[in-house]
Amino acid sequence: MRIMCVGASITMGADINGGYRLPLEKMLQGAGIPVEFVGRLDSNSNGMTFPFHDGYSGFRVEQVEQGVEGTSRPIAEGVRDLQPDAVLILCGTNDIRQNYALEQAPQRLDHLIATIQNAAPLVRILVSSLPPDLHWDEAVRRYNAGTAQVVARRAAAGQRVGFVDNYAALSSGVDMLPDLTHPNKSGYIKIARGWFNALAPNAPQVAFAFTNESSRQFTSSSCLGYKITMKSTEQITDLGIYCAGHNLPFCHAVGVFDANGDLLTQIKITPECSPSGLFAFQPLPASLELKASNSYYFISNSIGLPTLIEADTIVDPLRFENPRFYFDHNIAIEMAEQDGTILKFPDPKIHDINGALGYFGPNFRFAP
Repeated sequence: MRIMCVGASITMGADINGGYRLPLEKMLQGAGIPVEFVGRLDSNSNGMTFPFHDGYSGFRVEQVEQGVEGTSRPIAEGVRDLQPDAVLILCGTNDIRQNYALEQAPQRLDHLIATIQNAAPLVRILVSSLPPDLHWDEAVRRYNAGTAQVVARRAAAGQRVGFVDNYAALSSGVDMLPDLTHPNKSGYIKIARGWFNALAPNAPQVAFAFTNESSRQFTSSSCLGYKITMKSTEQITDLGIYCAGHNLPFCHAVGVFDANGDLLTQIKITPECSPSGLFAFQPLPASLELKASNSYYFISNSIGLPTLIEADTIVDPLRFENPRFYFDHNIAIEMAEQDGTILKFPDPKIHDINGALGYFGPNFRFAP
């Protein structure tokens, strides 16, 4: 069975290696079902026999379908080239988070389904509801209802289209990361179970548990980050941080830690200063001394696209003066675990849309 997983960051597996794809692969293999995942990306897929997928972080439904210049090609090309037996669609979260023409979102999904069918008339298509999102619960519910109607209409017409209700399978307080949008490990396992039951309803159930991939633990929030090492001849006192786009619907912060894990400074990023657009970036200033040859950690308390780091002096809100690399990114993005002894539910100050204080919280401690 050749499976193509289509969507955005939940398909890619935000903050969890393999997302739902890793447990789904292991479940199908454990049930004795030959499986091969196909796609045009292989990111975030350590330990998978077939690491491929079409999960583009930040993409809306029409971007998944049409592609984005310089980043992806239209989905029809991928389907024709890769010839999957089944396509699993889970997308629409970014339409909601960007408040993008939400009344027409189910119609955009319907058009995506039609595009895939035209490219591969015999392919089986399974469409998932979006998981719970407490930031946008009403909009998610409306979108999911529209999705179910789109699928039901096509199924009634005899098309090979099915609906998988992962919204009903997941619980906001148990199965979601602290950003309240992306599933955690238990959430991804439940999504995989939903796909598995739809793909192979008569197959024996296969248990799955994620291993602990993280070598470092964080408290108070799940995070993304870089470890960097200053070049031997450089020492700086001004730091510029590029804030990624999307008009984030909650506040987050980028903290700078020394090699001992002590917080040196943090930069507040609010919805007002987060620029609009997938590839839009805005520089934000900080003031601290980073010494030559020393190592530091840059940690973001927001799950999603990592903030890009540059060291320089900001001239105005749109540019750096003489930008150049002062250090090397010598560790890729590292995933982190939430310490349940500190917070059993996300710190509301981290995700406060009004910009409350305490972004990393008094209990936040990075342990290298």
